[in-house]
Amino acid sequence: MKNQLYVSACAAALLVTPAFAQDTNEARQGGLDEIVVTAERRETSLQKTPVAVSALGGEFIRDARIDDVSDVTTKVPGLVINYVTGTQAQIALRGAGSQVDGPFADQAVAIFVDDVFIGEEAGIDFDLFDIERIEVLRGPQGTLFGRNVVGGAVNIITRSPSSNPDAVIEATYGRFDQLDIRGMVSGPLILDTLAAQLSFSSKNSDGAFYNATTGNRVGAADEQSMRLKFRFTPNDRTKFDLTGNYSRNKGFGAPADLSGDVGSIAMFDPSPNVVNMNVDGGYNRKTWGVTGRLEHDFNGIVLTSISAYREGEHETVFDTDATAFRTIEFTQRNDIQQFSQELRLTGESDALQWVAGLYYLNLDITKIEDVFVAGAPGSILEAITGGATFPEQLGQEAHTRSYAAYAQGTYSLTDRLRATAGLRYSYDKKFGRAFCIIPGIQCGEVYDVPLSESWDAFTPKFTLDYDLADDALVYATVSRGFKGGGFPASSPDPASAVVPYNPEYAWNYEIGLKSRFLDNRLQANITAFRVEYSDLQTQQLDGARIIIRNAGKAHVNGIELELAARPVPQLDLFANYAYLDAVYDRLVIETDDFSGNRINFTPKHSLSAGGSYRWDFANDSSIVFRADVSRRSKVFHEPSNPAKGAVKYDALANASLTYGLPGGSWEVALWGKNIFNERYQLTALERSVFLLPAANFLAGDQVFYGAYNEPSTYGVTIRWKM
Repeated sequence: MKNQLYVSACAAALLVTPAFAQDTNEARQGGLDEIVVTAERRETSLQKTPVAVSALGGEFIRDARIDDVSDVTTKVPGLVINYVTGTQAQIALRGAGSQVDGPFADQAVAIFVDDVFIGEEAGIDFDLFDIERIEVLRGPQGTLFGRNVVGGAVNIITRSPSSNPDAVIEATYGRFDQLDIRGMVSGPLILDTLAAQLSFSSKNSDGAFYNATTGNRVGAADEQSMRLKFRFTPNDRTKFDLTGNYSRNKGFGAPADLSGDVGSIAMFDPSPNVVNMNVDGGYNRKTWGVTGRLEHDFNGIVLTSISAYREGEHETVFDTDATAFRTIEFTQRNDIQQFSQELRLTGESDALQWVAGLYYLNLDITKIEDVFVAGAPGSILEAITGGATFPEQLGQEAHTRSYAAYAQGTYSLTDRLRATAGLRYSYDKKFGRAFCIIPGIQCGEVYDVPLSESWDAFTPKFTLDYDLADDALVYATVSRGFKGGGFPASSPDPASAVVPYNPEYAWNYEIGLKSRFLDNRLQANITAFRVEYSDLQTQQLDGARIIIRNAGKAHVNGIELELAARPVPQLDLFANYAYLDAVYDRLVIETDDFSGNRINFTPKHSLSAGGSYRWDFANDSSIVFRADVSRRSKVFHEPSNPAKGAVKYDALANASLTYGLPGGSWEVALWGKNIFNERYQLTALERSVFLLPAANFLAGDQVFYGAYNEPSTYGVTIRWKM
């Protein structure tokens, strides 16, 4: 039945689709709109940019109900964003995944907001409201983007103040007593010189899960966000944006469940909507920041200065054994302060376009964990330890100082052929301390030791691109990526705590085609690539301990296909597909050899397709039907590739029907997310030694911990716009 539903959804999706990107020009003869991106640090047409980049426009983000960064994964095949908890994110693209956790760890796929790097993983889980567009750059972006990133970058661009009065407010009511209120008001303050925009969002719900142990609803949302942006334009050469943002999340409950061989675990409910945790858990997070962006045109050479400060406090309580027994509990507290500064010059002549800049990051993170570990009744760990419990407290104080200089130029060799060369030099220094206050399993003795290490890297990029025709571009790229080293988040003794793991590197070899056909009604972009990784930063569970190592080499061979069509003005279609052949070439951790296994967080196949059809009537009224569906093959979360811990989904589908009332100011939308109620674990981390009896463990049984995605949700949204 599920497969039949999936096929039906695909067929429906190919009949309708929303436009993916922000409109910038009038459509040609009813064809596809032109799309502008900033993947090369200047505004260029998507179809003329020799970079593998996906663009999601603000209207699409709203209508597709992309509420947070993790929702982007279903629209960009190959991108994986999972949350172990609300403060522990795992992001992967083209085989590069951030498996290593801790204040000293870097993301393999970086998140930027208005060109500002988000330096801590807890900071990427924020509400996406009043967004102009999202650009997902696939592959190493080690030349132009803030921190060197080995897998890619997600750049979120917020809306800017309008020179004309503008306002929007919407209210949503949905399943599980979801109540969201969002709004924006924008307009000039001083004629054409100063404009301002205030955006706000409030999200609340009772939670989609029931904790049978405590009797409470869990997974509840209680989030408030606000952004205030000023734009000052004293003349036609100068523009200054000042942005302040604030967010607060006090969500109740951190639901998680078990999968695998759960039959021997007492008091376990197999329903993914019911959890059995002795601790409900939850979040209490507060983040705020200020960004100043100055652009000034010196007779054709543009100076851009981006100064940003962020501060956050995150406290998370979660039960990571997902049972009614007190087995593994965490209370985690993070304090973050970040300052970054980027200076950039851009210019162009008849044949040369160039960009050069300097970058500095000052990132301070303190993380303290209170951990309780015990074997569940009858488990192999209880037998080994004699029923002993292990309360412990440990943490790290991490300081990162990152410096970089970069330059890139594109030279037109002929009217159709261009060559691009770029180079970035990065220097990272990381220092601080690691401490174990109360020893247990993760840290075996009391210690407080200083940590210090530095690394540097050159990351070049070379590209040739050629216009086959006015609407067809081919390109070939070679680029290098770099992810900084660090120190393990937990160590059994002071000697191992001070031993760093080294940076991770990648060489990316890529060819691509960007094309439009049929009088601009069909767009087909295809990329083929090979990425070769070295010094992989890898994490593996060894019994009850987490081991982090630089563990060898890996490669990914892949193909990415993006299709968009507008056969008639009322109908938009899209279909995206990614194939990733991702293998550890050499991976040995302790005495375990995982060579030949599949790389973590990397689905072999991922597909998304969807569409929209619009009926326009008199008096500016309209009806729009939208639907999309996505599918992802199995993903492993550990290098051992446990078959019972593989995670996939077959048909994650969404749909909406929107009626625009006469006059064009009001609209009402009925919507559904995950309408087929497809359920899957977001992560699958092994907990066998903590929970299984010795006989089951020795027989090869395995159990895995992880949060499930939400069940079907549906609701109604009422929206008013000026």
